Amino acid sequence: MAVSTNDLPDEVQELEGFAKKVLGCLVSSGGIIATAESCTGGLLASLLTDLEGFGSVFDRGFVTYAEKAKVEMLGVPATMIAQRGVVSSAVARAMAEGALHRSSATIAIGITGFAGPAGPRDEEGLYISQRSTGSRWSSCANVTSAGRVATGSGCAPPVLRWK
Repeated sequence: MAVSTNDLPDEVQELEGFAKKVLGCLVSSGGIIATAESCTGGLLASLLTDLEGFGSVFDRGFVTYAEKAKVEMLGVPATMIAQRGVVSSAVARAMAEGALHRSSATIAIGITGFAGPAGPRDEEGLYISQRSTGSRWSSCANVTSAGRVATGSGCAPPVLRWK
């Protein structure tokens, strides 16, 4: 039995609506997107690629949960992680920039945050950064203590609302 869009929970329908707007913007501008995710574990990439049509505008997704993965796959400086903490606006920006430079994308999203309590040198919250070939930055912090699933799904609306 096929599931109708009307049968999906309101939150899922809202996220799908945001993703469709992103798809439309990327198609009309000729943009290509890449994601670099930590605490969300590829949730954003999955959300985007579940929609028909994203195959033409989605280049790749990096899931870099471990600090070592951020350094090796995205080029985030280990000294930055040591000084600022793995969850910080600086690391989110570096993740987005790394994804942009290691892909064919024209825009990249970097996400890092906590699913639980923060470490002693870490900034609280969830950091989302957008980096485009035009050097436009847009970052936001969203502090949440609702747990891993809420942290992952909670990041999707602000990411998908970028302009």
